[in-house]
Amino acid sequence: MIIDSTGTAYHSGRLILSDTWRDLGRKRLVAWWEPQADHTRWVARVFSFSGLMLWQTPFETFLDALEYQHAFNRGDRPLGCPGFDVGVECFIFTTQQYTSGSGTFTVPAGVTSTEALLVGGGGGGGDLGGGGGGGGVCRHASFSTTPGAGLSYGVGGGGAGSTSGGTAGTSGSNTTFSTLTGKGGGGGGSNNSNSQLASGVNGGSGGGMGSTGTAGGSGGTATQPGTNTGATDSGNNGGGGVTSGAFPSGGGGGAGAAGGTGSGSTSGGGGVGIAYSTSGSSVTYGGGGSGGARSNASGILTAPGAGGGAAGGLGTVGANATANTGGGGGGGGFDGSTLYAGGNGGSGVIWLSYTAAVSVFPGNLAMMGL
Repeated sequence: MIIDSTGTAYHSGRLILSDTWRDLGRKRLVAWWEPQADHTRWVARVFSFSGLMLWQTPFETFLDALEYQHAFNRGDRPLGCPGFDVGVECFIFTTQQYTSGSGTFTVPAGVTSTEALLVGGGGGGGDLGGGGGGGGVCRHASFSTTPGAGLSYGVGGGGAGSTSGGTAGTSGSNTTFSTLTGKGGGGGGSNNSNSQLASGVNGGSGGGMGSTGTAGGSGGTATQPGTNTGATDSGNNGGGGVTSGAFPSGGGGGAGAAGGTGSGSTSGGGGVGIAYSTSGSSVTYGGGGSGGARSNASGILTAPGAGGGAAGGLGTVGANATANTGGGGGGGGFDGSTLYAGGNGGSGVIWLSYTAAVSVFPGNLAMMGL
């Protein structure tokens, strides 16, 4: 029986030494294996009692077959070898997801490295403001682990959208796993006559610039790149706004591209996120939120790119980003009398993907009759 990292038990199969003589004087050692849904590969190995490996199967994938077998002939045993040690080894592919909170991951037996994907919480959008920046994305292809060790983790929450003029959206929180960090996205800047205060906040990806009529503001700067040694870190700057006309806001930066800059009466779109398949299927994370616009000034919204970032409001509140994507919240709009709040950023996530080699049925099965 095999017990995986979540405590789930699986029947691992059986290995039978057959004493029945077959045609041509052969004796068969039959390895019967009942594959489980989470087991992805297996290999059978045969050793002499002295420890010399005599033979092994190819690394086989579990498809729809229910059993496997192999016949060992007289010629498989070298002269003077009294018998065989037989073992079957399976490789268990496991994905582990953490969607909130903090705790400790205990490294399973046989796991010496894991692919790790961390996404910080997305930034909140500003009111009549810029889109929140997407959470920074960290992907380590082979993070070294020690079986039995406890590794601390914490999943960053999304930042709240701004509800008061002149105050930027709240930045998202960092996501951590052992020594790795996915930084929270920067909050989107809000409407403010002081362009510096309308600027987007720095973060994993920077927040977009809010609506303002004075020059000097900008989108927030991305802080995720270069954070983790040996990993791929992704984050981009937030987009700027326009300080005349309809004063459109900028989009929050995404893990895959910078936030869009406002133009004319059109707000900047949120930057696209980045896609990974650590979960087992391709998912895009860390998209920026789009900036809000003024419905009383023929404002036009730009849709956010993929990655969980939210749409800005056109004379309405900004939308909330998708949970566990690290997307940025949408910037709030303006209808001529009311400054609308920005949307909340999406929470972050951690995905771990690892393969454990587990030996089952160790043999020392003498085949004296060969």
